[in-house]
Amino acid sequence: MSTQPPQPSASRNIDYPEIPLTQLDNGLQVLCVEAHHLPRVAILAALPVGRVSNPNNNFGLAQFTLETLKEGTKSRSSRVIAEQLDQLAIDFSTEIYMEHCLLSMTLLESNLKAALDLFADILLNPVFPEHELEKVKVRWHSHLVSERSDPGFLANERVFQELFPGHPYSRISFSLDHLSQLDREQAAHFHKSRFTCHGSLLLLAGSIDLEEAARQAEGALGQWNAGSPMELDSPHLKPSQSPAISLVHRPHSVQTNVLVGLRTLPQNHPQYIDLQMMSQVLGGGASARLFLNLREKRGFTYGVYSSIRGYSQGGVQLISCSVHNDKTGETLTEIYREMQGLQDDPPDSEELNRCKSEIVGSFIRGMETPSSIGSMELGRRMKQLPADYYGDFIPRVNSVTEQDVSETARRFLSPERASVVVVGERSEIEDQLKPFGAVGVYDTDGQRID
Repeated sequence: MSTQPPQPSASRNIDYPEIPLTQLDNGLQVLCVEAHHLPRVAILAALPVGRVSNPNNNFGLAQFTLETLKEGTKSRSSRVIAEQLDQLAIDFSTEIYMEHCLLSMTLLESNLKAALDLFADILLNPVFPEHELEKVKVRWHSHLVSERSDPGFLANERVFQELFPGHPYSRISFSLDHLSQLDREQAAHFHKSRFTCHGSLLLLAGSIDLEEAARQAEGALGQWNAGSPMELDSPHLKPSQSPAISLVHRPHSVQTNVLVGLRTLPQNHPQYIDLQMMSQVLGGGASARLFLNLREKRGFTYGVYSSIRGYSQGGVQLISCSVHNDKTGETLTEIYREMQGLQDDPPDSEELNRCKSEIVGSFIRGMETPSSIGSMELGRRMKQLPADYYGDFIPRVNSVTEQDVSETARRFLSPERASVVVVGERSEIEDQLKPFGAVGVYDTDGQRID
């Protein structure tokens, strides 16, 4: 009997569904993911409003406007909205991303008309009552204060500012000063100018067909203002600056959060899947090179991972872990060693096939429900990915070669291109960082202190 684990087989392609589309008279595009096995429907609306949409004088306005849509409309108070969501057994949520946002409801098929009327009222007719906004600001104040004690947040904030200086991509959060300045007038103006159906998408998923989805959408959202294109007030993304070593002084920390960031590709780039494969080999899980070195071999950390994010103008690769203070310098040395190693030592067929199976498995798990497929499709369209992006995803993953991985590593994984951020007790880690370059020191409010 063989004592060796079975080798992963080649992944077969799956049929990404054809998702039909129609357009209402006001220009709103309506899509449908039809699946009648359960009497449930999901309503999803994607709008081209993200963190990059914030004005330069307040980095929290888009998030605040989206969050407070449900705090009252022209015909419903926040209490009435909450009661109707409960009575109709509706799950309602909002999410803001870098370049778009998503509003969603899941509900029983029998409640669709009432739910869609409520959805449209929240989206189109918010009044942003001052007393409700103040409650939101109180909650957000606690959240923003809490962020300043989170080493993971502090590391991400600093690395995005180093990788995307002066660009809206650098704004992953906002300050207490900006929170205090937010008010009803700003939210109402932002909503009127940005929350239009121009460039927006509505998708219904579940026990419904496109004809019925369009009919229901016309009744609820047919009067949505078409609006006009809004140009973002942001500079073109410039090439990366010189690499930086940044230390965020978090007093009395017994662990150091290490984050290595590198500028990469926009998600619509033809080589983005090569980049995804390279990141998976380097640090995509417990069998990846970084994990086997820093966790299994050296015991420096409980986990170390590499991930990528792609936007319309560019992307980023992030390598992160937490280690004991006295292992900070050695950890960075080993991360650099693995970055260089992947350039010189391509994955063998077993390692590459395992990574392909992991990526494909994650992709398939993301398609488990009609609403999750709908979210993927809205994201694809918002990011302007090719129409065949998901339909051809598995064959494209399987076509990546060992040489593709090493060539991608040589292009992006040079330590000379990296922006390194460490968060921890300055007195214990600063000297360990000096061999890697000049160290800039910041406090937990993001202010330089050296």
